[in-house]
Amino acid sequence: KIDKNDNIIPILKELIKNNNLHPKYEQDISYALSKVYFDIENVDLGFKYLTKAKKLYLKKIDFSIEGEKDSFKKVKNYFSINKFNIIDFKDTYKVSPIFIIGMPRSGTSLIEQIISTHSEVFGAGELKIMPRIFYDANWNEKTNPEELFRFVRKEYLSNIEKIDTSKKFIVDKMPFNFFAVGFILNSIPEAKIIHMSRNPMAVCWSNYKSNFFDNTGMDYAHKLESIAEYYIIYNELMNFWRDKYPSRLIEIDYDKFVLDYETNSKSVIAEIGLSWENKILNFYENKRVVETNSLLQVRSKVYQDSSQKWKKYEKYLTSVMEILDNNNIKF
Repeated sequence: KIDKNDNIIPILKELIKNNNLHPKYEQDISYALSKVYFDIENVDLGFKYLTKAKKLYLKKIDFSIEGEKDSFKKVKNYFSINKFNIIDFKDTYKVSPIFIIGMPRSGTSLIEQIISTHSEVFGAGELKIMPRIFYDANWNEKTNPEELFRFVRKEYLSNIEKIDTSKKFIVDKMPFNFFAVGFILNSIPEAKIIHMSRNPMAVCWSNYKSNFFDNTGMDYAHKLESIAEYYIIYNELMNFWRDKYPSRLIEIDYDKFVLDYETNSKSVIAEIGLSWENKILNFYENKRVVETNSLLQVRSKVYQDSSQKWKKYEKYLTSVMEILDNNNIKF
């Protein structure tokens, strides 16, 4: 956290005055200044420079929320039109995946850190295996379900078997696997799926505030309205999966979880099918590699009320609140 007397502040202020800055440097310095001002409680200047950084990034990408809507519509259509039989898979693999899904910034990293502190669990972070299968595999509404599910199973499990671990479970914390719930449940029935949810406004604000420049799949996160629209897509798809596969997901409400993380951690470990280990309570001492924006959180003890911090910036977030409210999403 930056202190108001930090020497970096005058340096950044001077740099941003340069009219000949490369757009990438102007973007990064603007983002750094936004963090400075948020840290010293100057919300107006923090938001000014955050918005500037986001606009600079948007100039160099070609993003349409309609493309995301089409992708998720394709998934919903496939699972609405086709009928699926339970497949008797004869192949076995030495590891079983635990998928942690949800919107980015919804607590997925915290849960992965807690679970992967268990002696039988390896935290692999955000694996790109399932998204690659989803986007690269040549499938459509008419693709034979059994053939598709057998392909997904072999492709995914043979890839995670290459991960160098002797542990029984591997955690795949790719949040965007929420689009693949139906594929996972039909292809890898032995897998566990944990769905993280959190206050929608806290999620949307945190997506906007975070440094997601050049992160794959995060192009929606640079405009408040597209973040809200993306949240709607996510929410609708999760409701679809719950209706289609009731009681198949381990549901965790982040805001409730942190109120009593010891009891709730024990419950999650039991639902996975593992025995409790007391070292899990000290999950923040787990030195496994973490490559997401949540590094500091998973190295710290659980803290409460983080989902209310968005209210400090409420006057700038009216467009998000309107979109969520118009779609009957409570926050």
